[in-house]
Amino acid sequence: MELLKLALLVSVAGLVILGGIAYFVGPPHIDLNSLESHNGKTVIIQGTIARATSLPAVTFIDLGKERVKVVLFGIPSHKFIKGDLIEVEGKITRYKGELEIIADEVRCLKC
Repeated sequence: MELLKLALLVSVAGLVILGGIAYFVGPPHIDLNSLESHNGKTVIIQGTIARATSLPAVTFIDLGKERVKVVLFGIPSHKFIKGDLIEVEGKITRYKGELEIIADEVRCLKC
């Protein structure tokens, strides 16, 4: 019976540790100027919207002075406008020779 209690305790402790690791470990926050070195990786960036264009199935957002292109598929929960400060989590890819971020999630920081 003692061995069963010990096994249960170790199992629960392991799950708590894994949950903590999953919560605190995530994509790195990077600067808009360092996209090239993270090509193909999922990252988190922040920036001010320079331009936003919404179509029925996709939204295109240009961030910062560098005009980093963010592509968000689907219908966003917020209408993005020039001047909004957002945080984007997504994968950096190359399309027609240009780097862009395919967004998994876009969060408004100051909208």
